[in-house]
Amino acid sequence: IYTLSLHDALPIYISRYIIDFARKEDLHIQVYRNGKLYFEKRTPEGEFYENHVNLKGTVVNFNDFIPPGFTKIMYLGDHDYLDGLGKSIKKHFEKRLSVMFSNPMFLEFMDGGVSKGSALFEVADHLGIGIESIMAFGDGQNDISMIETAGIGVAIDRKSTRLNSSHIPLSRM
Repeated sequence: IYTLSLHDALPIYISRYIIDFARKEDLHIQVYRNGKLYFEKRTPEGEFYENHVNLKGTVVNFNDFIPPGFTKIMYLGDHDYLDGLGKSIKKHFEKRLSVMFSNPMFLEFMDGGVSKGSALFEVADHLGIGIESIMAFGDGQNDISMIETAGIGVAIDRKSTRLNSSHIPLSRM
């Protein structure tokens, strides 16, 4: 669903900050640009991710590769540790940065205006249908905006700590 809305890359200064932070913390970091996956080095976390999404990444030097920017930067690792880092980085950039988990061990950084909810508006407009006619299903933190935006939003796997009814306005239940 991000395909239509990921036209805005993260600002270069934010990308550099997130990448430098990951290097200092010795985290696995990967980036997306134009739907392609890139790493600075191969790690077990990266191999796990490649298998999880069935997409092969390419090893590059991010210092030579940042401009014109990345559509998504990801840290992979322990959820609790990444959660603290994500909150700290988000606080530093406020509304310029969207920070969320797509999986308990996948922390994503995207431009502050990019979400599945904003993408859903673009899809509805592209198809010429009202947002109230769309039903969306989601099972993760990165699905909340889409579920809130859709005419009917459904959270799947309510036992999960990633997404439960407390994240969704009652009018959407």
